[in-house]
Amino acid sequence: MNCKLLGILILSLCFCFTKVQAEQVPDSSKVAVIDKEAANPDFIHAYLLIVDAGKAFYSVSGHAAIRMVCAEKGLDYCFSFELDMDKSSYLDVFTRKAKAGFIPVQSGKFLDAYRLEGRGVRAYELNLTPSEKQNLWKKLDAESMEGSIWTFDCTSVNCMSMALYAINSSVSPNMLKVAELPKETQGSLSEWIDNVAKRSPWIRILMHMVLFSADESQIKPEDLIMPEMMEQTMPCMVVVDSLGNTRKLMKGKPTELLPRVYEDKPCPFSPAMACSIFVLLLVLLIVAVKIQNKRTYSR
Repeated sequence: MNCKLLGILILSLCFCFTKVQAEQVPDSSKVAVIDKEAANPDFIHAYLLIVDAGKAFYSVSGHAAIRMVCAEKGLDYCFSFELDMDKSSYLDVFTRKAKAGFIPVQSGKFLDAYRLEGRGVRAYELNLTPSEKQNLWKKLDAESMEGSIWTFDCTSVNCMSMALYAINSSVSPNMLKVAELPKETQGSLSEWIDNVAKRSPWIRILMHMVLFSADESQIKPEDLIMPEMMEQTMPCMVVVDSLGNTRKLMKGKPTELLPRVYEDKPCPFSPAMACSIFVLLLVLLIVAVKIQNKRTYSR
């Protein structure tokens, strides 16, 4: 009886092993087919998306994302580096402790959100090799799976710097370089803030307060590149190999995906007006206190 049971057990194990092998063969062959298809330069298209500035305080300098498209497989996703407000509060944003990470969004939904806001979107196709485009997609997938593991900082870990970080990772061991940095990134941190928040004096004051304790010596100029600076910066970006050979990162000319409809309107209540009202109230308070004191003494 024991021998019969042992024989059945061995047969069962052999059957399972054979079944697993049979299931693995098609999977490996599928991977091989996909790798072969991906060797075609037109199998995957990668784009850097630049979104115009919006009304919200966090969109004062625009937004950046990476779009990955494989038309043959019906795949079209935008990977956007976003604040995770489920894990953070607005206080965390102001104290530079908010968590952030890449989120994959279907491109249609991504663009619809900005269409409703009236914000323009431009696409810069990336001049990457087939293997680099595969690397980029794998990197973005891996980052999305990791979740919100980054600590957001507008001077180092932001939507633009993280998009460029992902692209730079995909071209390794080559490197992504900017032949000529925007002049806005080469001055002091205070000058950079004034430029980035030039549309809103309130946001400018807020950014100065948030970044008051920032160590300028630890800030890299390339991390200060903002989405609104990419129109002049993108043509200057190159991929450099170990021999010093370069190729432009941008392929062709940018494509407008959405027109800009939203027009930024300055807040009618400016900081100068707020200061004037504060001083006036302070003067009125002092006068009221003096009048009250005089009445008290006259009694």
